[in-house]
Amino acid sequence: MNSSKHVLYFAVFMLLIAFAIPAFAQAQPNMIMGKYPKGRLFLYDGRIVEGKKLLMSGETVSIAVYGATQTFYLDEIQQIMVKKGHSSLFACGCGLGCLGLAGLAYAVSGGEFEDEDGITQKMKFGEYALGSIIWAGLCAGGGYLIGYIFDDWSIVYYLPQNYERRPHTSLPSNHDKGKKDIPLLMLKGSF
Repeated sequence: MNSSKHVLYFAVFMLLIAFAIPAFAQAQPNMIMGKYPKGRLFLYDGRIVEGKKLLMSGETVSIAVYGATQTFYLDEIQQIMVKKGHSSLFACGCGLGCLGLAGLAYAVSGGEFEDEDGITQKMKFGEYALGSIIWAGLCAGGGYLIGYIFDDWSIVYYLPQNYERRPHTSLPSNHDKGKKDIPLLMLKGSF
């Protein structure tokens, strides 16, 4: 009888959590929905703003242009393109992968190797570690270059110019219900 009571308490607790988590997951107007290292804003008035440290919230977008932060309402913006900054991730992966392989090779061989004359020699750990670190640095540099080359501009927000919106909100207006072929709001972010 006592275990069924615990099961009931556990079930009630899990239901409370299941209903409470979506309530906190709703996007608030000032909640940051996306952070990107580089961004381009295409405004309705024809301007293109490019800068660093792009922050998207529910109603505004902030971007640092030449060190000064500029903030725009989503109503002013037609399209947002960003670079997600994968180069450091590639650098870290390649460098750590190379260091891991070198460590595995040292653990398997015990630091012994054969030279071109067929004589077995033993390397000191310091020599092996220094060589491994140099190779890991070169691999990390190559990984950074690969990540930088393949980090293309991607669209995270787009709203066509003929799409009406309520003033200073990111929600579509209600008087578009009678129109056909209403374009959909596209919003992606990293959460």
